[in-house]
Amino acid sequence: MKTVAFVAPGTWQAVIDEVRVLPESASVTLIAAADEESVGPLGGSLFGRGGRRRGVEREAALSLAQDLVDEARDACPRDAAALVVTGAVGHAVVRELGDADLLILARDGDLSNLGPRSLGRHTRFIVDHAPCRVLLVWPVLAPDTDTLPPPPPAPPTHP
Repeated sequence: MKTVAFVAPGTWQAVIDEVRVLPESASVTLIAAADEESVGPLGGSLFGRGGRRRGVEREAALSLAQDLVDEARDACPRDAAALVVTGAVGHAVVRELGDADLLILARDGDLSNLGPRSLGRHTRFIVDHAPCRVLLVWPVLAPDTDTLPPPPPAPPTHP
């Protein structure tokens, strides 16, 4: 079984906890993403005048992602490959799932309530587009079911 584990700041420990229970035969690749979307195509200035700054921001994003995947690999209880992907986070991660059997990732949004807001935008994109099975874990103790939103109103009836 080929498993990809998406490690992100603040949630990677929960993902590594799930890697611990995989069968010994499973191969694991840890993926971190350098969020180049936050850098922007022009480095935040008009007419490309921010090229030098964008290079520095890109280097910083790559360095942070590399540090994250290295820290996760050090904590991983088994041998695991490590990969840093670049570009739009959701797209970059999904591109790496072509031959994966399982993706493990953690919720990263509002963790105080059950529901769709418990997924950040990158995680939502990855979950919606993953071409493999997905194991979505809570990085903290899940909230009680009393945090469920009320059910939608009943549809109107027409005579």
